[in-house]
Amino acid sequence: VIARPVPDDDTPVWRHLVATLADAGRVGPDAIAPLRIEGPAGARRGLIVHAGSGGAGKRWPPERFAEVIEATARSTGVPVLLHQGPADREAVEALAARLTAPVELLVEPELPALAAALASARAYLGGDSGVSHLAAAVGAPSVILFPPAHLPRWTPWSPTARPIAASGGPDEVRRVTQALEDALTAASR
Repeated sequence: VIARPVPDDDTPVWRHLVATLADAGRVGPDAIAPLRIEGPAGARRGLIVHAGSGGAGKRWPPERFAEVIEATARSTGVPVLLHQGPADREAVEALAARLTAPVELLVEPELPALAAALASARAYLGGDSGVSHLAAAVGAPSVILFPPAHLPRWTPWSPTARPIAASGGPDEVRRVTQALEDALTAASR
């Protein structure tokens, strides 16, 4: 299949990709469902956070991530795992420097291992990145922060993902924390 990765109009990217595959006879329009990947034992135990992104303009400020993580860890007791991809060291270091909550690092896992970790996560928090789309695709209860202009086009299709327009203001911390706590509560049912 050869097609443009992004539509020429304002169609959400996921709808464009499904339509492209449907036009090629590869999938039906109702074929979208979360991927099912078995994660490690003790599934749905922790919160995975990905603070990086392909572009600095798409990243939520590390101090805001830290505020949300600290509040969530305090209120839920959930263990926190910071994911660091090949281009994320700076973002992870900036976030880790602001945290007092204990965290573990998941540094540059192979894609199948990352997908399994996300599938077994109790919840996921991240910005506009491929990792966030992968979290949504494997059905992780996700809170995904988008620059407001990106949200209509890049929001994931997954019913387990909660996309939020976030520009980095301090007033957003309460809203994102509540969305993340809601995701964690839903995942524990």
